[in-house]
Amino acid sequence: PLTRNRIAFRVNQVDQSPLKGEHESRLDDIEHARMVAKLDGFLDNRNQVFRKWQGDTIPDIYARAIAYYRSSDIPQSLELIDQLLAREPDDPWFNELKGQILFETGDVAAAVAPYRKANREVGDSALLKVGLARALMESGGDPGQAIDLLREASVIEPQNPSVWRFLGLAYGRDGHDGEAALALAEHAMLLRNRDDAQLYLAQAKKRISQGDPGWVHLLDLERAVSDMEAG
Repeated sequence: PLTRNRIAFRVNQVDQSPLKGEHESRLDDIEHARMVAKLDGFLDNRNQVFRKWQGDTIPDIYARAIAYYRSSDIPQSLELIDQLLAREPDDPWFNELKGQILFETGDVAAAVAPYRKANREVGDSALLKVGLARALMESGGDPGQAIDLLREASVIEPQNPSVWRFLGLAYGRDGHDGEAALALAEHAMLLRNRDDAQLYLAQAKKRISQGDPGWVHLLDLERAVSDMEAG
């Protein structure tokens, strides 16, 4: 729908809400300010961010840290993130941002610790589980840990193709070729790539026996790919 229709829908929903006119909690105010700061940091250009977010509050520093990151001033970005973590060391999203920046700038081993801390604080985030799993994989960590994290992420977001792709890579690195092929078949199917899905399913079928845990998943994928072809 057009943007004006979406706005009208939201206005109508607010007008009918029993909470209309109620004051938000202090926590809601804090979370909203950080959400706006994060969006501005990622979406606005650097000069706009610096003009709007000049202060010493957490949202101000958060927005500027992201703006520095986006403009490739990594040392300044990390300095500001460390300021945030000095104030709130257990905040999962400040830790996640630090892990992301370290990972993407090649300091993969150092990214593990902040990703671990973020996962300790938020146990049901596929994003955080994938981030930690990738850091473990690329830093030479135990692929079994990465597999566990990615399997958990696949339960949280079963329709996320990236989760299955990384799970396939983790299984492959751990020598589980059948499970790797099955995960990559799921990835291909979610991307509606029939040829690749069929290829990986054929590979999986050579390595997964009927008594194996993945056998039912394999049959389900075969049916899904068949339905996709028929459509």
